[in-house]
Amino acid sequence: MNEVIREDILSVLGKAIAILPGCSSQEIKKLSDQTIHNASIFQDEDSIAIAVIMYSLSKMMDRGCIIDKQVTGLLKEARDSLSENRDDNFRSAERSLIEHLGRLDSKIKLYVEEVVHQARLKKGFKVYEHGVSLAQAASLLGISQWELASYVGKTASPAHMAGKYNARARLSLARRLFGL
Repeated sequence: MNEVIREDILSVLGKAIAILPGCSSQEIKKLSDQTIHNASIFQDEDSIAIAVIMYSLSKMMDRGCIIDKQVTGLLKEARDSLSENRDDNFRSAERSLIEHLGRLDSKIKLYVEEVVHQARLKKGFKVYEHGVSLAQAASLLGISQWELASYVGKTASPAHMAGKYNARARLSLARRLFGL
C-alpha cells in the first residue's frame, strides 16, 4: 500500500476511534468528506472502503442508529493491522466492518453508491480545475454535465477561479468570445 494512503487512513481511523463514543454525526461526516476526497484522488480500494465506512456511520447516526462496541473494536483492529503493515488483516477488518454495518442498516448499498458518486464529482471538479472542459471532465468520469456543473457552481467561488487567470488573460478571453 502507498505510504501516503496508509498515513491518511491511519489518521482517519484514529480520529474516528477517538470521537465515536458520544460524538455527533457531523464529526464523522467531516471524516467521511476527508476520505471521499482521498478516494477521489487515489482511486484505491482501501480509501474507497474507508470512505464508505465513515459515510455509512454518519448516515446511520443521523437516523438515530446506535453504533455498538463491535464497530469500535473493528475500527481498532483495522487501525492496528494497518499500523503494523498487515495489509491482509486490515482488509479483512474492513470487510468485517462493512458486513457488520450492513447488518445494522440495510441501506449500506445506497451509501456505497453515494460515496462513489461523490468521489466522481470531486474528481471531475479537479479535472475541470486543470483546464479540461466541463463536458469532457463529466464524460471521463461517467457523470452528467448538469451534475458536475451544479457541483462546480457550489464549490468554486468566483474569487477562487479569478485567481487562476490574470486580468490581461481574462480580458483577452472576453475579447475573443465577443469578437472584439
